[in-house]
Amino acid sequence: MNPNGINGSIDAVIQTVETRARQAFQVLKDADPELKGRIDLTLTTDKSGKVVQVSVKRDSLGVQRVAASLLADFRRATIQGGAKRYALELEFE
Repeated sequence: MNPNGINGSIDAVIQTVETRARQAFQVLKDADPELKGRIDLTLTTDKSGKVVQVSVKRDSLGVQRVAASLLADFRRATIQGGAKRYALELEFE
């Protein structure tokens, strides 16, 4: 477990992290209604489920604040299921 981070199934962790990133995105979207894009990430967990590596593979949104939110939150996450690699595609519109 990661007492200072986000813990749970992959779906629960993604939902929590994505909700936080979307809050940051919405502030920017209010100022620029045309803002949209996609961020693709890869995550790697160790045998305890702790995220040990996360990186942005593609960022067509191009907004550092949103990408930084995703990276910071995933780095603090523990995902049930042991050592795995995940590929995520998150759309922002």
